Amino acid sequence: MFGFHDVPQHLYVLARIRKDDRWFIVDCFNQGRIHALDDILSGEAGNHPAVRAVFTRAATPGEMLSRLLHNLEESFKRLDRADDAALVRELADTLEP
Repeated sequence: MFGFHDVPQHLYVLARIRKDDRWFIVDCFNQGRIHALDDILSGEAGNHPAVRAVFTRAATPGEMLSRLLHNLEESFKRLDRADDAALVRELADTLEP
């Protein structure tokens, strides 16, 4: 079961696959680890509309780019590369909502 805070933010950039009539999420940033979608949605995380929306519909190209830029910004912050993080944030801010 996944709680809201247990769902890694990088899973918001994901691939969904279907096998034997079940949906799975492929964690593209964790060596292809596979999570059963029903496990995510049956936990606390599934009660949050934003999480449910991310996992139950295909992302638009703009949403994918926004998520990737967010992840890149967070990576730069963790590496103490504030200038690069700010540049990525500036780029992300130019995207239409």
